Amino acid sequence: MNSEENYLKFLQESAQNAFVPLLANDFGDEALSRLSHLTENIRSIYKNLRLRDFNTITVYYTFDENLSLNKVAHNYVKVANVEAFAGVNCANLVVEITDNNVYYSTDWSLDPDSFRLQSIIYRLSGEKEFFFGKTELATLPKLPDSESYFQFRTFKDLEEAFEEYDLKRAKYSSCPHFKELWVNSNRILFNPSPEEKMQESLYDFLNLRLRGSPEVMPEQNVDRSHPVDVKVTWKYSSHVALIEVKWLGKSLSNSGGIVTRTDADARDGAYQLAEYLESNLHYARTKVVSGYLVVFDGRRRGANSTSTTITKVKGEYYRNKHIVYHTKYEDIRADFEKPRRFFMEPITE
Repeated sequence: MNSEENYLKFLQESAQNAFVPLLANDFGDEALSRLSHLTENIRSIYKNLRLRDFNTITVYYTFDENLSLNKVAHNYVKVANVEAFAGVNCANLVVEITDNNVYYSTDWSLDPDSFRLQSIIYRLSGEKEFFFGKTELATLPKLPDSESYFQFRTFKDLEEAFEEYDLKRAKYSSCPHFKELWVNSNRILFNPSPEEKMQESLYDFLNLRLRGSPEVMPEQNVDRSHPVDVKVTWKYSSHVALIEVKWLGKSLSNSGGIVTRTDADARDGAYQLAEYLESNLHYARTKVVSGYLVVFDGRRRGANSTSTTITKVKGEYYRNKHIVYHTKYEDIRADFEKPRRFFMEPITE
């Protein structure tokens, strides 16, 4: 068992203090073996779900066959392999665990009050997890770095890594890869082809920072013709992150001129990433993929090819000028996460 598996086991054992006594008191010793079977299945299912896609996820084991999903739901699916959950899309997912099988329904909502006297019920709702006893509710303490006690740290850990990277590396260009990123130490103009160093910097940081020993790879094809700048694949789940890197600002060109990148380039990056994700749907049906647009923002108002210094007003003008995306893909695609912008601070007069 590796460190990440040990961590998840530790979380689950810690959480048991919140719900095992309640369920054991309500259902007796029989509940303990059923509960272990239930939580192990939740863990397996959660390897194949992006939890934030659902309003609620309810998983239950019932002692009354009249409350089985095939008796109470209009439509249900018997699961042959938990990888099938990677393709499940609905607002409220209900899963029944039996001694030998797993069933789910995507168009039926379970009312706990109608089931709790004869069933062990777990529910994830937003950032809250709880178990229903016969009359009481056991709420699990909120986790700082995971979305569930039953899921490996993946997307949430990556998003926290982005925040750390912003503060520790990007904001003040305090990264070995950035030693030659700027024309001079005042950080006004980029040297030619800055995106390569940005990709290398982000790749290096994520490779060191992410938990659970994921595979972090630069410049990976998502299909036969679409390369993505960084790809993160978690070993112990079906989760994959595709990261597209763009930059804004001005750089010198190899011929001595100026190359300018504006908001429009960030919008093009968002469109490009959405295209990658759409294409990826046909090549990774058993994977749960999230796409991230990362924008390094080095815009300086009024800078030109001869600028060596800049005033505070001009240098910090774009600090709070957020990019306007005409199409908010994160609102129309479950696999497109909110774009990240790293404003790279200049040294001003």
